[in-house]
Amino acid sequence: MPKVNFAHLCNYASLASDGQVNIMGIFEAINALDFPFRHPQIYIVISSAFEKSGSYKEEVNLLNSDNDIISHLDFDISVTEKSNAGVIGQMTDITFEKPGVYKIQIKIEGKTILDIPLPVQKMS
Repeated sequence: MPKVNFAHLCNYASLASDGQVNIMGIFEAINALDFPFRHPQIYIVISSAFEKSGSYKEEVNLLNSDNDIISHLDFDISVTEKSNAGVIGQMTDITFEKPGVYKIQIKIEGKTILDIPLPVQKMS
């Protein structure tokens, strides 16, 4: 069974020429001035561990508090033998209609592996 080693939401992420992952502005919540609130971009960096070689489909869903998908990313991952695989994804122009606890859902081969709560709140 694949597992997620780590998943970070951040303002920006990239892969350096030497293979290192650059992650800037990790966050666990979003503070909005008003609603609806438009977030220009959210990056997600995920490292997953796989026990068997093969090709896998990894999905990332951003769900609102009603569990409706408001953004979606797909990744095709190929691994040989037991190994880790990383992905960097970018969601753009995300609109949060109201405050609440949103959720990042990570699926591998259609099975939910990890849910990460994402509180979206009004700044006071």
